[in-house]
Amino acid sequence: MEEIILHYFWLIFGSLLILDSLFASRISNLNLGVLLPALLGVPMACYGILLWQTPEILASSLMRCVVTVCVVGYAGIALMLLFCICITVTYALSCKHIQADVIIVLGAGLRGERPSRILRMRLNAAIQAAKQSRKVPILVTGGKGRNELIPEAEAMQRYLLQQGIEPGRIIKEEKACNTYENLKFSHALLQKDKKVEGKILIVTSDFHCFRAAQIAKKFFSDFSLRPVPSAWYMWPNFYLRETLSIANYYRLELFQK
Repeated sequence: MEEIILHYFWLIFGSLLILDSLFASRISNLNLGVLLPALLGVPMACYGILLWQTPEILASSLMRCVVTVCVVGYAGIALMLLFCICITVTYALSCKHIQADVIIVLGAGLRGERPSRILRMRLNAAIQAAKQSRKVPILVTGGKGRNELIPEAEAMQRYLLQQGIEPGRIIKEEKACNTYENLKFSHALLQKDKKVEGKILIVTSDFHCFRAAQIAKKFFSDFSLRPVPSAWYMWPNFYLRETLSIANYYRLELFQK
């Protein structure tokens, strides 16, 4: 009975992860966050099938070692994911709203030449923050990603103009390819315009705030994050990807020192 429950668990859970990736691929650009659930789900589903159809294969010493390594690996990923969720959610809840002198919006992918849903949510949050003062400039940052037709900053500028933001308030940064470059190149632009000494409000998604803040500390002395709620049905994709990104960030920090 226990073996029947076990093989159904692995098969169903693995299949759900694969379906999550298939669903995400229909509504989002193909990226690591979209693929990760399927990459984790395929071995689970295969294990469930083997446990059900040919359990004798799993009885060999080699397969037992493989299964043990996989279980340890999945346990490690689960712990890292739990830690990531804790620190990102806690940080997002602790963010304070400020009267900003400059608003920076971090890019998040396009659908054709239009901002993706997650990017539109960031831009809408920036527009709400900008309504507090008609003089606050909005810096949009994002280069041309793989399979994208135009730079993200260009699409972001178009969207802001459509929403009634005056052209003179928009600053474009069109070279950045990741969060570090978003903030580094934005800092350079603001330094050039002599606006870097003001209060900076960085607008990004809730799951992204913690890592963005760690990077922002390298370039800005007075800043705050504006967390934008993310779609609940994409949480597995967002948080799995962010877990790897946070781990990679600290890996680079460790070896650079």
